[in-house]
Amino acid sequence: MKIFTLIVFYVVWVHSLSFSQNSSHWNNFRGNQQLTGYCNAAIPSGVKIIWAFQTDDEIKASPVAEGDKIVIGSTDGNIYCLNLKGELVWKYPTDNAI
Repeated sequence: MKIFTLIVFYVVWVHSLSFSQNSSHWNNFRGNQQLTGYCNAAIPSGVKIIWAFQTDDEIKASPVAEGDKIVIGSTDGNIYCLNLKGELVWKYPTDNAI
């Protein structure tokens, strides 16, 4: 099971390298390798919560967003993939907290 999980993460990681990036992508924590937290994209002035997703335990790590999917790990031992409306696309159980 752990080998399969590692293979899935490796395939997702390699696949993510093939996407072309531009300066408006926020593809890693704090925006870039220097961790400046700066983004060239326009951010709306009236930010509000448009959806929420509940897991069975805490989420301690940053989500991964690419295209129209958001992937999050939870200490409930699951990896969740959501669409941009916050709806569950798939859920993958693991042997440990994520």
